[in-house]
Amino acid sequence: MKLRRTSVAVATVLALSVLSACGTSDPGTAKNGLEKAEIKVGVLPIVDDAPLYLALKNKYFEAEGLKVTPVFLANGVEAIGRLQSGGVDLAWSSYPGVINSVAKGLKLRVAVDGYATKPHLFSVMALPGSGLTKPADLAGKKIAVNGLKGLGPLLTSSALKTAGVDPRTVTLIELPFANMPAALQNKSVDAAWVTEPFRSQSQQKLGVVEIMDTATGPTESLPVAGFVTTESFAGKSPKTLAAFRRAMMKAQTLAADRSQVEQVLPTYIKTITPELASTITMGSYPTGSNQVRLQRVADLMLQSGQLDKPFDVRPMLQK
Repeated sequence: MKLRRTSVAVATVLALSVLSACGTSDPGTAKNGLEKAEIKVGVLPIVDDAPLYLALKNKYFEAEGLKVTPVFLANGVEAIGRLQSGGVDLAWSSYPGVINSVAKGLKLRVAVDGYATKPHLFSVMALPGSGLTKPADLAGKKIAVNGLKGLGPLLTSSALKTAGVDPRTVTLIELPFANMPAALQNKSVDAAWVTEPFRSQSQQKLGVVEIMDTATGPTESLPVAGFVTTESFAGKSPKTLAAFRRAMMKAQTLAADRSQVEQVLPTYIKTITPELASTITMGSYPTGSNQVRLQRVADLMLQSGQLDKPFDVRPMLQK
């Protein structure tokens, strides 16, 4: 009898050990069938990212069995670096930077098409009384952009060409958005390419005026940024990625209601007040990736000299 009791006890301990091992082997995996239930997502403190915060607020990720932790990044360059190092699983980045990286051999995939242009979303602005009133006046002038490669030069070049101005006659000066108002005031630049919330803030504080809308004509409804990941993560965690996309599509759809975006902006962008949120210009939040739209970005990059040969975006689109 004693031997039997001992055998039962040993069997029980072994069974509990097996169950314990199964339950603790990797707390971040195997939840709701996902390969990885806890992921880090690189974000920027900009209007474009609003749907991610809507998804967090409305527990869309939680409903998919996902725990998403936002990680603030400085810019798209850091986003791509953190993806490559494994510091984040997905990250927000502008498409010109992503396309340039893929053209150089990095294996990146677009997981969620996040933001597209609307008129007056990206503008070249100048101080009142600067003597600049129309695109033709920009020839021979210095224009501040937040990067010498990327969306700013791409949209500015396209808008100048559309207005009949040779982009080569303009000098682009790299400056962070936050430094552009001071540069305008001390006349180290003549104009600045800005987006929200800096556009509205500069209008309120300095009375800057729009000289050229760079989000119209060939660049209207142009996809500008989204959440990207590595080919490796997409291959190893397809269910996790699909869950992230489902949650984001709900949030992107919700973002069509401007009031929803206005409510969430001040929660993660400390420089935006509820009052400012109600006045800023917003782009659109797509609810699906589109090869034709994204190809427009690559084609514009080729025309502007950011690419030295044609680029096919199809391999970048995550199915």
